[in-house]
Amino acid sequence: MLITFLDRLISVVIRYPYRVVFCSILPCLIFSSYLLRTPVDFSFLALMPTQDPIIQKFEVVGEELAINSQIILLLEGESEEELDSTVSKLLLVLQEHHDVKYAISTPPQKWFEDNIAWVSHDDDFQDLVRIGDIITNQKKWQDIQNRYTEIQTVQEGFRLLWVGLKQDPLDVDVNDVLANNAPFDRVEKVTMDVIKGTSIEGGYAGMAAIAAQDQRKTILAISKLTPLSLILVLMLLRLVEPRIIRLVTLAVPMVLSFFTTLGLTGLILGEINFVEAFFGMMIFGLGVDFGLHLLVRMREEYQGNTSFEEALRKTVLGAGPAIIAGAITTTGAFFIIGLAEDPTARHLGVSAGIGLLTCLILMFTLLPALWILLVKRVGGDDKLSEFQVPLIPQLAKSATQRPKIWISGFVVVAIVSTIG
Repeated sequence: MLITFLDRLISVVIRYPYRVVFCSILPCLIFSSYLLRTPVDFSFLALMPTQDPIIQKFEVVGEELAINSQIILLLEGESEEELDSTVSKLLLVLQEHHDVKYAISTPPQKWFEDNIAWVSHDDDFQDLVRIGDIITNQKKWQDIQNRYTEIQTVQEGFRLLWVGLKQDPLDVDVNDVLANNAPFDRVEKVTMDVIKGTSIEGGYAGMAAIAAQDQRKTILAISKLTPLSLILVLMLLRLVEPRIIRLVTLAVPMVLSFFTTLGLTGLILGEINFVEAFFGMMIFGLGVDFGLHLLVRMREEYQGNTSFEEALRKTVLGAGPAIIAGAITTTGAFFIIGLAEDPTARHLGVSAGIGLLTCLILMFTLLPALWILLVKRVGGDDKLSEFQVPLIPQLAKSATQRPKIWISGFVVVAIVSTIG
C-alpha cells in the first residue's frame, strides 16, 4: 500500500513539477504567517508551569503589584555624597524618560528621622516620645535602639532605585531586541550614560530585568547559531553532493519547514519560546537525514543509461518506505512528549513533531520537484560516481570477518562507560 502511494506521488511530481512546487510552498507560507501574530517569549519565565496553582497565584500577585514591569537598580560606591548625587541625577532623567512609568529611591536617613511617626508602630512611637525614664520594658528599648542603628547603616555603600516600565519588558518586538532598542535596553543605556564618569557601579536586577536580559541573550544567540547550523550542515553535505545548486534544493525544504513549524506551534500552543527557536538547529540536523538518504540513493540509481525520472522513481520507491517508517516513529515519540504538562516538554514535543512531519512531506514533494526542474534547466548529463564514505567498507569487512573481536570490544567499552 505504501509503495503504491509513493509510486502515485512520484508520478505526479514527475508529471507536474511546477504545480507540486506551488502546492508545497503555498501552505508553508500560510502557516508561517501565523508567526507574525504569535507572542514571542524567549525568557526562562516562559517555561514556568502556568497550570500550577502556586504559579497562578504568583502571576495574579505580579499583575496586581505590577512587578512584571518593575526593574530594580542597584548602585554601589564608597562615597555617600556621590551615591546621593547620582541617585538624584538618575531620578531626574528616568522620571522624564518616555519608557518609564515611575522611578523612586529608598529615602535617606534624614527622611526616616523626620517621618519616624509614620514608619513606627503606635506603641513604639509613644515609647520614643517618652524616651528615658518611662520606658520600663528593657527588651523593647533594646529593639528600638537596634532598629535605629539599622536605619543609620542600612544604606551605607549602596542605593536602590525602583523603576517601573510602561511596557512589559517581555512584550516587545523581536526586531527591537535584535537592534538593542527594546524599552529595557533604552532605559539601561540612559542609566549607564548617567553613571559613566563616576566611581559608582550599577546594574539592573529583579525578575523583570533578569527575564529581559535572558531574552536578549537568547534571541542574539538564536540569530547567530540558527543560520550557522544550516551552513555547517550544507558544508558536510558537500561530501555527498559537490554541486552547490543541489545543496540549495536541500536547504529550501528545511528552511520552509522551520518557519512552518514556528507558525503552527504558535497557533496550537499560543506562544513561541526559546525551545521552538532552538529547534531550528535541531530540524537542520534531523530533517536533513531524509534528503540525505534520497540524495545518496539517487547517486546509486542515476548511473549508466538510466534516465533521471526513472532514477528518481527508483530512489523514492527504494528508500522511501524506510525513511517514512523511521520518521513516523521519531515523530510519534516527540508528539507523545508533547502531551506532558510541563511547558518545556510540551513545546519541545509539539514543535519537533510538527517540524519533522513537515520536513518529511516536503522532502517527498518539494525536493523531487526541484530536482526535476533543475535537470530540465541545466541538463542531466553530469552523472556522479557512487558515493563512498572513507574507511566504511574496510570497517564493515573487518566486522564481518572478526565479529567476536568487535562484539567483545564494544562490551568492554560499555562496561567501562557504565562504571564511570
